[in-house]
Amino acid sequence: MGKKDSVTGITKEEVQNLIHLLDLAECAIFKAKQEPSIEVVYANKKFYSMLQYTPEEFKEKFNNYFIDVLLPEEKQRVKSLIARQSAAGGLLHLEFRVVKKDGSVRWFSLIAEATTVEGEPLYCCSCIDITQQKRHLDEIYEAKKEVELITNSVPGGVIKIKMSDYKLLYANDGFYRLTGYSRTEYFSLFGNRYGQVVFPDDKEMVQRMFQSALENRGAVGFEYRIVAKNGEVRWSYVNGTRVDDQDGSAVYLCVIMDITSRKKLEEKSRGNALRSKHLLEYMQENEWTYRIKEQQVIQNGYIGEHTYSGPEVEMLFKSESLHNLVHPDDVERLLGKFEERSKAVGRGKGFYRIKDETGTYRNAEIGLLSISSAGNDEPDIIYGQTRLIDDNSYMLQEKLMPEKKALSSKMFKLANDARAKYSDVVTGLISYDEFIEEVEKRLFEREEGTNYGLLCCDINSFQKVNYHYGISVGNNMLVNMGKILKENLALDNLCTRINGDYFMVFFRYAKHSELAKKISQMLRKQTEWEESLSYSTYGTTCGIYLIQPDEQDSSSMFEKADLARRSIKGMKGSHYAIYTEELEKSRFWEEEVLHNIGDAMANHSIEVFYLPRIRGDKENVIGCKSVPRVQVRDGDYLTLEDLRRYLDRSEAVQQLVFYVLSQVCTNLRAWKAKGKKILPVSVDITAGQLCLYNAVNKLDEIVKSNQLSPRDIVFEIQESYFSGETVSFQMALEDLSRRGYKVIISRFASDHTAVHSIRQLPVSGIKFHGEFFNQNITNSKEQIVFKKIVEMVKEMDLGVACGGITTKLQEDIARSIGCDVLEGEIYYGAVRSDIYEKCFLEKE
Repeated sequence: MGKKDSVTGITKEEVQNLIHLLDLAECAIFKAKQEPSIEVVYANKKFYSMLQYTPEEFKEKFNNYFIDVLLPEEKQRVKSLIARQSAAGGLLHLEFRVVKKDGSVRWFSLIAEATTVEGEPLYCCSCIDITQQKRHLDEIYEAKKEVELITNSVPGGVIKIKMSDYKLLYANDGFYRLTGYSRTEYFSLFGNRYGQVVFPDDKEMVQRMFQSALENRGAVGFEYRIVAKNGEVRWSYVNGTRVDDQDGSAVYLCVIMDITSRKKLEEKSRGNALRSKHLLEYMQENEWTYRIKEQQVIQNGYIGEHTYSGPEVEMLFKSESLHNLVHPDDVERLLGKFEERSKAVGRGKGFYRIKDETGTYRNAEIGLLSISSAGNDEPDIIYGQTRLIDDNSYMLQEKLMPEKKALSSKMFKLANDARAKYSDVVTGLISYDEFIEEVEKRLFEREEGTNYGLLCCDINSFQKVNYHYGISVGNNMLVNMGKILKENLALDNLCTRINGDYFMVFFRYAKHSELAKKISQMLRKQTEWEESLSYSTYGTTCGIYLIQPDEQDSSSMFEKADLARRSIKGMKGSHYAIYTEELEKSRFWEEEVLHNIGDAMANHSIEVFYLPRIRGDKENVIGCKSVPRVQVRDGDYLTLEDLRRYLDRSEAVQQLVFYVLSQVCTNLRAWKAKGKKILPVSVDITAGQLCLYNAVNKLDEIVKSNQLSPRDIVFEIQESYFSGETVSFQMALEDLSRRGYKVIISRFASDHTAVHSIRQLPVSGIKFHGEFFNQNITNSKEQIVFKKIVEMVKEMDLGVACGGITTKLQEDIARSIGCDVLEGEIYYGAVRSDIYEKCFLEKE
């Protein structure tokens, strides 16, 4: 037997056998150093054969750095994944693309385990080529997408039902639109059971019809009702064919059509008098006839395409009936108008607020014309017309005269034109016009095989640097940034500063690996310079677009480079991103969501829900949080977090806070008029919304116009907005405080812990979020930190709350650190305004 190694206890023969065994493996196996370059210290034969290099070639070309085999756009992503997964612990699981010796691009899947050998940290890795699997997955995905496209083109729902347990094996978007639930909601609530949304009185009939079709192995077709998420009962027609599963299980493929409109028309054609009992169904853009003696409304037909429906009520023009449908402040005025027209022939018109099916008060114009069938002065019929009108009074308007607006825009244009024509006096860089002209010239004269690219970048939190350290320090940063870009990347000094801290660079590169090295060197130089400063800096964000052959449209190139920059904006430190088609798709989705939000506000289709807030016991409800519900294209609703991401992306969408506050204040005023004891309602607002021109005045105007007090409204601002607070933001907060409004910092301790904001700014409390309370802090220093924060805040006589509580563990932690006020689905979910009024508001 061979001599055993004194450290490992393994003989040389055993080592050779192990190496021989590894060389026979069907996957690549290698060891690498735990460093950014992932230097390979050992690899089996399969490793080199997969890359088509010999060990000598691999060492000569890549210096054994595995990271250099990856596509340039993959490197930063892989490094980030390694960092995140290493922090989480356990094995590393990575998928990435590499370039083989023959130039082909392949997908690799790698599993690595961090270990230490003789004091040196290493990765033990196994790697396989998954290119074929990726292609198969893409083919499957494309086939699935085509099927989805076909089924979603059907005007209705398409489902597959397993008959043994009525479980949904498949459902298209149309089915979920019909039910009103998102896919996630439907699964979590009903476990994908088809029968759960069937109207209770129809369940037995539905089961009987399916069972009969199953026994006869025939088709199925019948009408039935479902209960949608909003409580609406909808009529549906199902037509299905048996398509048994592979295991022989009975499965039906069905098409479901929404026939609610048809049913309503059938009711109308039969002259069903029930419709005359629905006051809100009559209060829309329609024509109607009111018989005074009978106190009966006869609807003659709709005008236009818009319909409007509401809760069922007795169709009598009496105060007790109208109070549930018309705003309390308008009831007596409407009754007075009817009484006036009931006594004398004539006409009249007025504006009133009526409640829609979501509980939101909408403005409507009601016109009345009273006549006498007998031809005398005593009317017996009132002809009327009701028309819903758009109300955008909540929107913030800039109070500028048209002449001033025109003059301002002209001055800005002249300033921009002047700046574009001359070199930058701060950095000495070439003008924007000269930059554009030279870039277009280089692209026109481009030789075959020459690769060009554009980089746009800005300095993170540059305004914050100017605010804290002064303009001279900011100018110094701009000068050095321009110098670093010119020396490390720009082709023939083709670098310009467009405005502020926004730079654009035109560069040339031979191959991706060279470009990656250039950018890495540039970022390294910048980091070294920042570390030499005596003040804090925040890095840069860069977007890169690799210009395609024969591409000449410079504006399109700039837009794509900027899109790549915006895709990673907000990350801490210096980062860069390269434009891909996926980024373009995400931009289109973002624009569509912004458009949906704007349309929803214009159409008044955003419903405001109310999330109760408790103190101590669950029964002690002390207020609530307003939760706007915005529906997007697929029928799903934007979460609060998703909604917040879009708020500052568009000036139109920024108006949402005024829309929500207007709806909240209208409801509060109505509840107050009914003699209810109203509770404070909190409204989310961003720093961008608060800093809009005249925003504080508009917020105060909405509250005061509804005869409410500042103590009835609380504004919640996320902690992240305090990290880069500006003078405008601080002044707006102080203005709100002077007017008597309370402001609390929500999601406290989730970002930078705005302790200085509590000390300096007029805030009245903080609010944690339950998602940060988990088992990891039950016995750790974090819980001590949270407790001390709460103690400090309470000593300052500020309130402490916690939202987003969904588990008992989160509740226990929140109570243990001293949170007084709690909210979350563990207590109550967000409810509609009418439910909130009935369940949580008491009489004065």
